[in-house]
Amino acid sequence: MQKYKNVFSTPEGKEVLLDILKACGFHKLSYDENASHQTAFNEGARSVALRLVHTLNVDLQQYDALLNQAYAGD
Repeated sequence: MQKYKNVFSTPEGKEVLLDILKACGFHKLSYDENASHQTAFNEGARSVALRLVHTLNVDLQQYDALLNQAYAGD
């Protein structure tokens, strides 16, 4: 969808996308062996990130270094 690409193609939009991917646990394991409800919640959040990545046809290699930087602050 072009509107998504318009929003997330700016430098600010890319920062927001990275924040969303981070908040949704895009690059983290969503499974919690002690809490099935938490796993379901995590997967629900992760599905939002997957939809954005799919819709935007994101080159994950392009974002990998940036995501690593975003997670480095944790």
